Amino acid sequence: MIVWPYSSKEVGMSANGKSYIKNVELFTDINDKDFSVESIRMHKLANKRDSLFWNKYRTDSLTIKEITTYHVIDSLGQKLKFDSILKILEKVALYKIPLSFVDIDLTKIFTSNKFEGSRLGIGLHTNERILKFLSIGGFFGYGLKDHQWKYGGEFILTIDENEELKINGKYQNTLIESGRSGLKYFNQNYYELRDFLISQMDRKIQNTFSIGFRTMKYAKLNISINQTQVKPQFSYEYLLNDFQKITNYSYTDLTVNLRYANKEKIISSFNQRISMGSKYPVLYISYTKGLKNLFNSEFDFNRIELRIEESFLTKNFGETKFRLDAGYIDKPLPYSLLFTGEGCYDKNLPVLLKNYFQTITPNEFLSDRYVNFHFSHNFSSLLFKPKKFSPHITLHQNIGFGKLSNPYKHKLIEFKTKEKGFYESGIQFDNIIKLNYLNIAYIGVGAGVYYRYGPYAYEKTENNLAIKFSLTFTTK
Repeated sequence: MIVWPYSSKEVGMSANGKSYIKNVELFTDINDKDFSVESIRMHKLANKRDSLFWNKYRTDSLTIKEITTYHVIDSLGQKLKFDSILKILEKVALYKIPLSFVDIDLTKIFTSNKFEGSRLGIGLHTNERILKFLSIGGFFGYGLKDHQWKYGGEFILTIDENEELKINGKYQNTLIESGRSGLKYFNQNYYELRDFLISQMDRKIQNTFSIGFRTMKYAKLNISINQTQVKPQFSYEYLLNDFQKITNYSYTDLTVNLRYANKEKIISSFNQRISMGSKYPVLYISYTKGLKNLFNSEFDFNRIELRIEESFLTKNFGETKFRLDAGYIDKPLPYSLLFTGEGCYDKNLPVLLKNYFQTITPNEFLSDRYVNFHFSHNFSSLLFKPKKFSPHITLHQNIGFGKLSNPYKHKLIEFKTKEKGFYESGIQFDNIIKLNYLNIAYIGVGAGVYYRYGPYAYEKTENNLAIKFSLTFTTK
């Protein structure tokens, strides 16, 4: 293990907590609705209460050491303005920076991909200093490679914060990856390395009105109606019928996105709800109904995607994870409304990206129905016990099947289909190098080897291999 040069025994972070059970009542009728969805909640006024308030709830009196610690922290907090720093950290956790009565959207300042190169811009939203229940904002950006402007605006009306009931209206004129999965709606990673690999994009002019809320305690639901104009930014023609080819088109749709995580553990902190996972499988569903002739919509279709993912620990054996993705479209549609983008192989960015095919290029396959299975087992440090060198070994197996109806309708673009089944296996070594960061966390650097085989393997063995690097961040 390599020790970070600025770490020391005196610098670090630790925490401990105690739970007390009192006022016990037996044989009381309890309804599941009586309990909050949150396992732990940090009250918004917790940092504003004085000692008289806390003394009413303390089971044990404070020790001299604890009283002294509180006094020192309070003194430092007033001098160094800890409250202001905490306010900023709360916003940063939401990818924002407060600036008076507006928040700067960090996700809009810089993005990068193969088509746009670097996109520079800014996004601003009003914050709680104007209205707590309503935020109005917008963004604009400019691609240094494609030399195009992107912009948009929206409002977010919060009706019930506890039930996460929000109404959203949005307009955007921007670039979005072709064939983007609807299952990405609930993806919490605003910055994903795969975004750097995107080369096939659509100019989308889109109006959206949506409502989102929590239901059945552990389910999150979003319903939206979208009117979209699509202009592919690559050479493409779609054979609409025997006599007509189109490149640009419009469609209107009703979309429902659902995420259900039974008995999910949620912590409320930094003004947001953070999922700590569930011991049960997590279900995602994205359903889109195309509404022909509504707002000049050209297509009538049903598009559905489903995902089931789960992870579990086996004592003395490690952690197993699997994810099953499936999708189905009932009518022929242009390229950008189909399923693609399941691969992440790029020789110029050899980085492991979870839940993607490591040996498939980003847009290699095209489908209107598919099933993908991702399986991995992490032995953690069970196979290596030495303290200075204990890499984690993970085995991977990825399998995919897909089919495309009427492939002849798609002109001027290359793609493959995977009816016969795509297979790849890999082995990953994490924490080959492990850096101690201020005794707070560890940054691990590793590598993995993945091999492509089966009906869609290349003739040369070296073309089926992908060697990738991995980066991990852990607290132990």
